Amino acid sequence: MILAYMFKGVPFAMLMTLAVLFGFDTRLLQTAAMLGAGPFETFRRVTLPRLLPAMHSAFIILFLYAFGAFDIPFLLGESRPGMLSMRVYDIYFQKDLDDRPQAMAILALMFAFTALFTMLYNALARRVDDRGRKL
Repeated sequence: MILAYMFKGVPFAMLMTLAVLFGFDTRLLQTAAMLGAGPFETFRRVTLPRLLPAMHSAFIILFLYAFGAFDIPFLLGESRPGMLSMRVYDIYFQKDLDDRPQAMAILALMFAFTALFTMLYNALARRVDDRGRKL
């Protein structure tokens, strides 16, 4: 399952970062080289700060997809411990009708967790980005 998520996620993350790189002004790299920065320093101080917003967005999207994904665990078979989405599916469709509210409650908790995680991650990323940027 890890390989399947990797094959789905890596191209998506690369597309997100390549979109930023295609709009990147190469004069910034030339200026950094003229000021004496080496390749690593240029990447760390010029390229990486431009890529971080796209990388943060890609991480959030991929995390939320993997957290609630149903297709890969369903197609690749049963695993132990099972994914939470598979547990919800089992409760909702293969059990008694009285258990359906339990599945809905789990989905509501999953939504609350993802909303809280997204807010905390954005606040942490903003704090780290603001601390590193000194203009």
